[in-house]
Amino acid sequence: MIRLLLPYIGGWFSPSGAKCSHRRSHRRPRINLVILGIATTLSLLVSSCLRSTPPLRLGTSAGIAYDNFYLAESLGYYEKQPIRLVNYPTSEDKSRAFRNRQVDALATSLGDALILADSDASLRNVLMLSASRGGDAMLAQPSIENLQDLKGQTIGVEASGRGTVMLTRALEEAGLSMEDINVLPLDISSQMDGFKRESVHAIVTQEPLCSRLLATGAKDVFSSRQIPNEILDVLMVRSDTIAGHRPELERLIQGWFQAGQYYRQNPQDAAERLTSRNQLSTEQLIEAMEGLKEFSLEENLEMLSLKTPWLQESLKKIQEDLVQNHGLRKLYRLGDLVSNQIIQDLSPTK
Repeated sequence: MIRLLLPYIGGWFSPSGAKCSHRRSHRRPRINLVILGIATTLSLLVSSCLRSTPPLRLGTSAGIAYDNFYLAESLGYYEKQPIRLVNYPTSEDKSRAFRNRQVDALATSLGDALILADSDASLRNVLMLSASRGGDAMLAQPSIENLQDLKGQTIGVEASGRGTVMLTRALEEAGLSMEDINVLPLDISSQMDGFKRESVHAIVTQEPLCSRLLATGAKDVFSSRQIPNEILDVLMVRSDTIAGHRPELERLIQGWFQAGQYYRQNPQDAAERLTSRNQLSTEQLIEAMEGLKEFSLEENLEMLSLKTPWLQESLKKIQEDLVQNHGLRKLYRLGDLVSNQIIQDLSPTK
């Protein structure tokens, strides 16, 4: 910066400039040039600093459990904030992007978060988003009467922690095991086509696809209503993201809670803003949202401070499923996975 200003400063204080100090008309242009030079240089420096600060990138995928982030964006809660929402077609794509640091935060199921934590000890859950209480289901072809009829049949399921937990629980309910069925890995983006082509006898899926499949005649034979605290969605980040993106994370989470409040007060308008994302009608989306229990700030304070016994029990069950059926290598305590720093800072009683 000093080098850029030397031509102006040198000319201003040169001996010839001193001799001509009585010629006021010559001094003012030089002063103006100095001011212009300073202003231009400062502008370039500020612009450079702003460009070098990357936004906080949040990875999501299909699922109404993540809709509050998009509702917050639609309502302008993230306007002029360095926050970017990135939606991926499948859970696998989303997790891969997070592993490769193409996104900084991840909205995902607790099961998938555990799989990621298996290879990255720096992962922390900074927000409990919701519990699925009907929003995830095993849907069967109309010819299937009940879960027991699926013995020897083909079941499509996304190769994810979420899919593994749902499938394991459904088989337990039916008195079946993995050896009693044929598992066809089928990600969310392919499930509708696979079901319509009848390449599967049943499918493990989630909203908004549940509503679209039920509208075509699919039969609900098992849902997360029967396991109300085991399909949980969370917001995961690395420890260095908490340190490097603290203001952005706080705003992201504030927007989440604000959007939830807006939905409760204005469900019709909120649903209309989200219909294109979910490919559901306003009425279908409002009905689908009834299968989701969103956690409040107060509930988050309890859960992330390790004061909710059922959460530790749910974590234990999920991990047992993943160790047996998804190759999870170790078991975690809840305290190993959570950070309540941001939630505590957002608490109105702080």
